[in-house]
Amino acid sequence: MSKTILIVDDEKDILEMLKYNLEKEGYKVLTARDGKKALEQAKQMPNLILLDVMMTEMDGWEVCKQLKRDAKTAGIPVIFLTAKGTEFDEVLGLELGADDYIVKPIAVRTLLARVKTSLRRREVKND
Repeated sequence: MSKTILIVDDEKDILEMLKYNLEKEGYKVLTARDGKKALEQAKQMPNLILLDVMMTEMDGWEVCKQLKRDAKTAGIPVIFLTAKGTEFDEVLGLELGADDYIVKPIAVRTLLARVKTSLRRREVKND
């Protein structure tokens, strides 16, 4: 059974590029272009969420907080994928419950390797 990944990014080009590359690797992909839609899509229980920080209406920090507060979605691994590259931002993302923090621009092969690692960690935790 293929794993499902939710990509949340308000930049259409990035969303499409990530979707293409993840589908090529056999993942089922859900997408959202804002925080509210991300929370709706998370109800479908994806295996992993790639989450941008800087979005209109609701930023990625708030999306992550809400996901981690909800017992149903709290266990879904979150990888922040963002242009916010300061140490403060990275620490904040990890403290909010993210499993990983990747600064854009990102090499696709690196991203795919980190996605696989996060999914593997979750499987080990759930065994």
